[in-house]
Amino acid sequence: GGLSPSEVAELFQRLAQSQQERWLLEEKVRHLEVSSASMAEDLCRKSAIIQSFVRDSRLEASGPSGGGRRGTGPPDQGLREMNKKLQNMLEEQLTKNLHLGRDLEALTQELQR
Repeated sequence: GGLSPSEVAELFQRLAQSQQERWLLEEKVRHLEVSSASMAEDLCRKSAIIQSFVRDSRLEASGPSGGGRRGTGPPDQGLREMNKKLQNMLEEQLTKNLHLGRDLEALTQELQR
């Protein structure tokens, strides 16, 4: 009922290969998590810069030379659109990273079986 030495060796080889693949997948997941966190921080910084720019442009537009204009013209709209596009890009990237992380986790679980 026991296994032959060659079968045992093959099983150990498969186990070692599975562990190596699992380790690689875990490294990829860690990299994706770090990348995702970095992109989120980057978006926050860029959003703050854009908001500051919008606030400053509104102040300049509502000043004496602006004639009481409240900064609702095309420059603000362009900034809002750019900010929205940046946020959409980040959300898409974060979603992709989440899906990749889930796929890697599924592969890891499959390898463990």
